[in-house]
Amino acid sequence: MSESSRPQIFFAISPDVRQLLATKSSLRHSWLDHQIMDRDPETIVRRHRENSPERQIFEAKICPAGEFAVEVLRARELCSGIVERVNPRTLMSLGPFDKLPSETKGQISRWLNGLYLESIPIESIKADIEVAINAFSAKLQAFAETWQHQTPPTSQSVGQAFIELQAVARDLYAAIGRIPDGTVLP
Repeated sequence: MSESSRPQIFFAISPDVRQLLATKSSLRHSWLDHQIMDRDPETIVRRHRENSPERQIFEAKICPAGEFAVEVLRARELCSGIVERVNPRTLMSLGPFDKLPSETKGQISRWLNGLYLESIPIESIKADIEVAINAFSAKLQAFAETWQHQTPPTSQSVGQAFIELQAVARDLYAAIGRIPDGTVLP
């Protein structure tokens, strides 16, 4: 794709787009990067072996109603709205467009939407995120079950399950990273 044919990003102006970007950043950095991908599997194995407050905190995060499950729900919510939230027709209610007759706005909106869907693989991005969320969710459940049912000192399966969780976390991190950083102008 040449520089001139590359879609332009109209950076966040609406509260909705700002919220999308804040959620995207929080999921990628605060959760996936710092709580999963940056963790040393050996540290997780050691935590599994000991009965400590850190173990209890970590167990609370990975349980079915824990922090990680809540973050999976946030990722699903983010994914469900991305097609519309970065659509250029959302700009039709702003600035000079707001003063246009409704018929003209409707025509421009349909035209922008068509160009947007034609030039930006947003449906593909959404589908990739959904696949990554589902894979992560399944590995999280498998990891939590391994954690609960594996007894020391054979904690190698806990380490392997965590490495597998990290791998799908990286996939989810990359998929969420493909979300545009603002409203996309084709």
